Amino acid sequence: MTAPVLQESSDSRSWIVSFVMPAEMTIKDLPNPRNSKVALRTIPEQLSAALPFSGMTTTSKIQEKEAELREALAKEKLTPAGSLRIARFDPPWKPGFMRYNEVILDIKD
Repeated sequence: MTAPVLQESSDSRSWIVSFVMPAEMTIKDLPNPRNSKVALRTIPEQLSAALPFSGMTTTSKIQEKEAELREALAKEKLTPAGSLRIARFDPPWKPGFMRYNEVILDIKD
């Protein structure tokens, strides 16, 4: 499995899940998806801010960390753009207290 696995809310009932491939790979190096709901795409470079945290990625924990990140950006007079992404770096069987995660917001130019 690649890390991180990114998760972003698509709407109130669904999520977009992204698997980050190593930088040296291109789309041509990846196998074609067998499922029509899976798409390969290259995401352009973007300035982002991330706030790391450990533990489980519960709704309340994500909301708490998002608020902290937005507050830190406001202090630096940076404007967030787009929706929040959650980055998970560990396998699901790793104990929660040992997990490393990030909440990420893109920054407006």
